[in-house]
Amino acid sequence: MNPTKQMCKPLIQFLLMFILAGSAGLVWSQQTSQSVTGQGEVELNLEFGVTGRVFAIYVEKGQKVTKGQVLAELDDAYFKALVDVARIRVERAGAENAEAERALERDMVLYDSGSLSGVELELTKISSLRHQEAYLQARAEFLKARGLLGLSKIIAPGDGVVVEIRTGAGENIVAGSQRQASIVVIVGE
Repeated sequence: MNPTKQMCKPLIQFLLMFILAGSAGLVWSQQTSQSVTGQGEVELNLEFGVTGRVFAIYVEKGQKVTKGQVLAELDDAYFKALVDVARIRVERAGAENAEAERALERDMVLYDSGSLSGVELELTKISSLRHQEAYLQARAEFLKARGLLGLSKIIAPGDGVVVEIRTGAGENIVAGSQRQASIVVIVGE
């Protein structure tokens, strides 16, 4: 393996791990607040993690719900479009990164044979690193977009009963504000 790749590989692995770890938090961050209501029961106020228009409420007051069940969702066309755009950017950046790696390998052979100067090789290395960075940034944007799409749904965190619904289909909500929609569920025994 060439020295440049050996140097860059740990850095790239660290950055990718950092990006994935941060994105994992985005994907699973559903806004909740809780209070204990009785022995073994917890009342959860479940909210959307993003701003949007409520598309549908799939439950009614008093209805039993199961862990993982989608209780409500926002109109997700915008979030799906973000994911699609980000996916295309990842594909493009990946192809450009692969081409930059091939150019670096080619230039290293030329350098070793004396046909390329050290300065020209360094410029190719810099270009390769820029393409790697662009690819990682595109990956991060894709993961972020996918996370936002996940936050456009309220999902039951456990088996329980719906005790209150504080929103309706068609309502515009703002995440983290007084206009936030929520569904209150009692989870437990």
